[in-house]
Amino acid sequence: MVFQYTNAFVTIASVNWEKLVNFYTKLLEQKPVILIPSVYAEFNLVSMRLGIFKPKNTDESEFEAMSNDKSFGFDGLQDPHSPLESPLSKRLSTAALTTETVSPWEKTPTPSPFCTYSKNKISLCLEVSNLEDAIAHLTALGYPPPGDISIASHGREIYAYDLDGNRLILHQAKKEC
Repeated sequence: MVFQYTNAFVTIASVNWEKLVNFYTKLLEQKPVILIPSVYAEFNLVSMRLGIFKPKNTDESEFEAMSNDKSFGFDGLQDPHSPLESPLSKRLSTAALTTETVSPWEKTPTPSPFCTYSKNKISLCLEVSNLEDAIAHLTALGYPPPGDISIASHGREIYAYDLDGNRLILHQAKKEC
């Protein structure tokens, strides 16, 4: 028996489904090609499909800690027009992702739960023709990248994050000589 598949695509689960769909509608400057209200939206990207789904109530706990968990100081719904003050930006620009926290009821440090969930190995990488324009577009949406552009052997890139804290990599390929 041979494993055969007909297509591959990326999905993002979010308990903040409507807000995340609105974010990607604005970021990608397109409406979903498939839309099941409050359940599923799908965008066609060049060479890829991106689906966003709302988990069933019985499965929300599987995804909730990744988005909208106020106990981590990040609720995914912060004022997008105050990115410098958002808890996610503060955490990304400080050592909070790698340090330990002390619980109010304990006297010994415990690993920060945010550390566990912030280090996601999967990123949505969007290759762009003009990195500065892409940064300006994301900033206009209220989600400026927290860091600086980095130079890699394959071009220039910057990390950004959607409102649920999912990592986006905006990448501009190196120009051929």
